[in-house]
Amino acid sequence: MTSFKFLQRICAALAMSVCTFCVQAAIITYNFGGTLTSSFGSLNSGDAVSGSYTVDTSVLAAGGSTSSFSVFNNLQGASLTIGSFSATIGPGSALPEIQQDDVAGADRYALVGRNPVGSSQIGGLDISAFGFRLDDSSGTAISDALTLLTNPVLSNFTSNTFFIFLGDPTSVSFQVVFGSLDALFAVPEPAPLALLGFGLAGLGFSRRKQSPISAGTHCGA
Repeated sequence: MTSFKFLQRICAALAMSVCTFCVQAAIITYNFGGTLTSSFGSLNSGDAVSGSYTVDTSVLAAGGSTSSFSVFNNLQGASLTIGSFSATIGPGSALPEIQQDDVAGADRYALVGRNPVGSSQIGGLDISAFGFRLDDSSGTAISDALTLLTNPVLSNFTSNTFFIFLGDPTSVSFQVVFGSLDALFAVPEPAPLALLGFGLAGLGFSRRKQSPISAGTHCGA
């Protein structure tokens, strides 16, 4: 009986853990990859691009957003790697954001990561932003700009552009390096599924412990 009560406590704790993970599932990390299509400094056309970004999908669109154009200040972090160069962005780094447009013939989903910290200068300039935009000329990729797209799929958009801003946009020395993406996907979160499976297994065991008479009768005791 003591063992059964202990198992009940474990199952209850697991249920709470699963619920906690469900809440945390609002935080989603996406990986992306692609290729540069222009050159500047040590960055060359054809260089492989890889990176990731993490968003809090529970954050609502910022004030002033509409069903046609919305901004989500929900970026928790982002990273970029091109050869030996890397850059990272932390939360609160001057309005890192996701932008969405729902306009006839011009739907758009964009990552705008401002004020990253680069591992080095590029052509004598500091990186000032990086990100990408996905455009859909069919106007079907996004149905409401106020509803954050949590599963952006490249094939649902007709074109995409990766970009790196170098230097101050107001300066004559400002440079932009372009690229294109060939991969964008959410990183799976296995922990909730594992906990749920373990919890269900424990629940099944507890039910067997609750019915010893039925089990014995079935065996012909």
